[in-house]
This record gives sequence, structure tokens and C-alpha cells, in this order.
Amino acid sequence: MDQTAVGFPEFRPESLRTLEPVLAATRRYLQIGRDMMKAPVTGQLPDLARQITQSVVNSMEAVLLLISNGCGVDGLRVARTMFEAAVVLHYLDSHPELVQDFVDYLWVIRKRHHEYRLTLPPDKVPPLAPEKVAEMELNYERVKGRFMGRRGGIRNSWCKANLREMAKEVKAESMYGGIYPFGSSMSHTDILAVVAGAGGSDDVEPVPSTANVTLALQTGVVSFAMALTAYDKIAGLGRGDELEAAFAEFKNATPG
Repeated sequence: MDQTAVGFPEFRPESLRTLEPVLAATRRYLQIGRDMMKAPVTGQLPDLARQITQSVVNSMEAVLLLISNGCGVDGLRVARTMFEAAVVLHYLDSHPELVQDFVDYLWVIRKRHHEYRLTLPPDKVPPLAPEKVAEMELNYERVKGRFMGRRGGIRNSWCKANLREMAKEVKAESMYGGIYPFGSSMSHTDILAVVAGAGGSDDVEPVPSTANVTLALQTGVVSFAMALTAYDKIAGLGRGDELEAAFAEFKNATPG
């Protein structure tokens, strides 16, 4: 095999033959997401939701590429982030008063990154332009009061609720407790990730492999569906019936 080639086209025909109906349904579902991203929206929350949803659509493309090339574990890593984004979308829909907090937490992130840069040798990391530092400091001082924790420090998140609490409120707790920990193991490479990557053998299988391909696709599409449903509601696109039908097609095509 050409070592400079990207992907494993020889893996696809036979290894994914049984998945072709569900892959076809996923591709049709993905096209709906692409089309939704083209619709104009106005307002702070709809615009933010569009940007978050676009990241999920991008990730769905990545999951399809990964599982089509026998990279199921890596597909799960991406699908995990899609679930997080979908939960955040639903939570912001329920709490529009927190949209500005979500946006303004940017300055906390930048402040922390700047402070870390200051610990590094200046000859290795060039200093930021003074005007950039001034802008960051001004905005950090403006927003930091909204992110104070109970012990007086700055919270590590834009929201007081953690992801589990958000998932519970938006009725996604079963997925959080079921598949999300598995995806987290893949992301952090604990012992479960090693065992899952072995796919029943004694060693982690090199890609391409059929291990976790179906699970990665299912996790990605469920998260994709959650995100599109939230965005459709927030932006008022009126595509709920179409989304419901596309998800039903995916479920019906999924191997039992």
C-alpha cells in the first residue's frame, strides 16, 4: 500500500457492506444539516447556535470519514464532542439568559492562556502586542464577576451547571450515563480505551478495523440529531418533520 495515501479504500467495500444502508441514511441526514447551515439567521442566540451547530455538522463529516476507514475508536472521540455541543445547544435554548456568559467566557480563557505564556521563556514565546493585552485585560475585568466560584476563584466553566446537570435538564441523562463515559475513555486513553481498541484480540488493532465502527456512527448520529433539533427550534427553521423522518430512516436502517 502507498504509505503516502490517506485512508483505506480497500477496507470499505466488504468490511462496510452490512453498514451501507445506514451509511446511506446518514449521508442523506448530513445533507439536511448542510442545507440548514445555509439558511440566514438573526439574533444573538440563533447566530451562536448556528456556529455551534456548524461545528457539529463538521464533526459528523469527520465521523463518517473515520468510520468509513475503519477508525471507530477515533470516531468515538469526535462523537463525544458532538454530544457535548448538542447538550450545550439545548441548555442555551432553555436558558437564553446565559448566552452572554457563554460568549464572554472567552476572556477568561484568554486571560489564563496569557498568564501561562508569561511563565515561559520570552525568547521562546514572543509577547503579545500591548494593544491585545490591554483589550484582554479590559474585557476580563468587565466579565470576571460573573464567573466567580463559591471559594472566590474563577470557575472553570462558563456555566455553574456541569455537563451532567445540563444533560439531565435537557433529558439527555441516559446518553450521558450510558455512552458518554465510553467516549470519555477513548478521549483520555484509559484502560477501557485500550481494551476497546483491541477489538477482542490481545493487542490494540491497527487501523483499519471494524472495532467500534457501528457504535461510533450511532453515537455521532444521535448527537447530530440532538444538535439539529435544537438549532431548528432556536432558529425557527421549521424543519422538524424532515429531521424526525431522517432520524427514523437512520434508526430503521441500523442493523439490529
